[in-house]
Amino acid sequence: KDVRRGGDYAYNELMTQLHPGVIVLMHTVAEDNADALPKFIKDAKAQGYTFGSIDDLVLESEQILPYSK
Repeated sequence: KDVRRGGDYAYNELMTQLHPGVIVLMHTVAEDNADALPKFIKDAKAQGYTFGSIDDLVLESEQILPYSK
């Protein structure tokens, strides 16, 4: 079983690792992550970060660096 450290701990870990281009992977079974998520999203958006799917990221990168065979 995962060790519970609390939502504040998870939030602080996320915020210290936040930088342009970061891909955040959070395990949905961890309650700490679920507790941290609303505040993390709000604060990251306030800093100008945006959220999207992996598909969004791939489409964006194809526009920047088109795939060629």
